[in-house]
Amino acid sequence: MDPSLMKDLNAFKKRSLNQPAVESKKQVLNTAIIESVRKPKKRRRPELPPQLLQQSKKQAANQAFNYKTHTQIRTKSRFSILSSIVDLVKNRYQNKEFEPLTLDELLDLTKNTDIKSYDKEWLADESLKNNPKILFKDDKYSFKPKYALRDKKSLIRLLEKHDQSGLGGVLLDDVREGLPNADEIVKSISDKIMFVTRSNDKKAILFYYDSSYAVHVDEENQKHWRSVAVEGLAEPDIEKYLSNCGISTMTGVSSALQKRPEKRKGGKRKKNMRLLNSHLVGDVLKDYSEPSK
Repeated sequence: MDPSLMKDLNAFKKRSLNQPAVESKKQVLNTAIIESVRKPKKRRRPELPPQLLQQSKKQAANQAFNYKTHTQIRTKSRFSILSSIVDLVKNRYQNKEFEPLTLDELLDLTKNTDIKSYDKEWLADESLKNNPKILFKDDKYSFKPKYALRDKKSLIRLLEKHDQSGLGGVLLDDVREGLPNADEIVKSISDKIMFVTRSNDKKAILFYYDSSYAVHVDEENQKHWRSVAVEGLAEPDIEKYLSNCGISTMTGVSSALQKRPEKRKGGKRKKNMRLLNSHLVGDVLKDYSEPSK
């Protein structure tokens, strides 16, 4: 080959190596990232427990229950009277009537003014004061729910507190008990809550939904995650499986320091001293023995 051509070829190669090359794959990757950033995130579709979608007829009947117009024959046992009083104060609370009532007023509203004196004393001294659903103050009685809620802001604060404190969720039944118009309020804040249905009794548990924790995971990773069955496996079994796959668990985590019990300070020991009546020696003691003959 002509030496001049070889010289030109080598020069061309040097120039091509010195020039920076832009790959098309990187451009495609950058454009994909830009499009994913510009693409608006999908809003979470709020879901509601089936108890809210199908409100029970029993709850609606209890809210419309009126003790003054109730003509059904009821027994006059002390426990039935107690149950009617509890239902009355709960119904008043659900209707936003928070004013406490005396025992005579409760008996009048439940049409039990003709009860026996010892049953009335039992209600006043034992059953109503010790009932977990009754609040007794200044000789008056009112309803005592597990969570005293007045509006949706107090419900959101309660769920946030449980979420931040690690207390878990709140039963929908407890929310219904302590919040008037609970179903409508829960529906209005469906974008801020999530629920789990308990498998043993099918009761709904409400949790606070924090949108900052929402992470988008592609469908492929979701399929891989769901394909792994861990049902019936304990933590040691999972740890053993990970170690067999070459994945070691985190070590070196210091355990929580246990608070040492404080040593009880022993009291001062009393010295065993020999007591002598030396201070009585002298003219204080008299000899009453009979004189010897």
